[in-house]
Amino acid sequence: MDRNSIHRYIHNTLLILLPSSLLLPRKISAIINILIALNWLLEGGFGHKWNKLMFNRFWLLMMALFSIYAFGIVYSANYQYGFRFMEKMITLVIYATVILSSPHEISTKLFNSIFFVFVISCLVVAGICITNGLIKNYEVRDVINVHTYWLLSHHKLTAVVKLHAVYYSMYVTLGMFFLLYFLAENFRALHFMKIVVIAVAIMALAGVNILLGARMVLIAMVLVLTFGSLLFFIFKGKLKAGVITFVVVFLVSFLAISQNNSTKARFLDLFKFGKDISETQFGGYQLRMIKWKSAMEVIGNNWFLGVGTGDQMDELDKIYVKNNFEDGYKYHYNAHNQYLQTTMALGIVGLFILLVNFIYPFVKAFNHKQYLYLSFIVLFAMACFTESTLNVYRGVIFLAFFNALFAKVLIGKVLNSKITSDYSAK
Repeated sequence: MDRNSIHRYIHNTLLILLPSSLLLPRKISAIINILIALNWLLEGGFGHKWNKLMFNRFWLLMMALFSIYAFGIVYSANYQYGFRFMEKMITLVIYATVILSSPHEISTKLFNSIFFVFVISCLVVAGICITNGLIKNYEVRDVINVHTYWLLSHHKLTAVVKLHAVYYSMYVTLGMFFLLYFLAENFRALHFMKIVVIAVAIMALAGVNILLGARMVLIAMVLVLTFGSLLFFIFKGKLKAGVITFVVVFLVSFLAISQNNSTKARFLDLFKFGKDISETQFGGYQLRMIKWKSAMEVIGNNWFLGVGTGDQMDELDKIYVKNNFEDGYKYHYNAHNQYLQTTMALGIVGLFILLVNFIYPFVKAFNHKQYLYLSFIVLFAMACFTESTLNVYRGVIFLAFFNALFAKVLIGKVLNSKITSDYSAK
């Protein structure tokens, strides 16, 4: 095995391991970050790598997002928070640069391996969480009047593995999207038993997602499944089949969600308008509105360039204090909306760059029929409406890795298609 083969083997192995590390303690993924960057440095060939990056719009957009956050430290007072924030954002640079400049292409076999290991990891974690929930429910059955679904829902479900329910739900959803995409692409070539196993895995992931009860992620899941199936059949010239599938998928999703009392209660809680926070079980609409209105107040005074990367939370805490939102400044709640969070920190300039980072890949993925990439962008962009995803390490690395991975695959297919067209023309 020559030197290039060794570097390619290490590179591919780390790519396979990285998504699964999202489900493990942060130190594990940090080690993989260091190893993949070190392998890239030792591999050399920087001239060739730079040539691959300098006209790569996916890379330029991710660098623009990182750069404006770095620039935001300049006009911040709280440098300490600013630099801590950039420690998380550095993964954007690492994965965008390493993956998009790598001389090693993402083969179909490697792509599938990355996702199958990721899906298996999600299922293993689900098994641990559900088993723990059932044991906990058994232990307290004679102590308090508690129903199983309360200990098998949202943060209670994921407490044993110390994962935030919303981010785990995003991982589970992407894993489910991959299995559906893989099944659609390879249905005729798969053995019957493999189809059964994949179908069971899809249903298991969907079930876990319903238990997790992450509302916006569930809405994104249903939207992608319904409109995705509709477009799939329309492109095949089967409009009637698409409409029927759309209706069936929507009804099945609605019934499945409504049958879980905990998740149903979380959705109903959103509509308790005018209620005091103490009267709503999950805070719902009122709690979100207080955070969003507070963020808007910060933005109103600093709309062009924001308050700076380092001062975003300090300024938000001041508004919480002003509005007597005790839990807000006590627990330092972020805006729970990435679009507001970015605008608060970096103004409309930062918001524009963030939006372009979603819109450009979406358009490219749509034009080149990269449906899994489309699903990922929709999932992440929608999650940004109720979570400050870039303020959380697991959110940043989720975007950094999979966005770079999908972009690499898309670029490879476009180039292969161009080569094929040029060859045919001759």
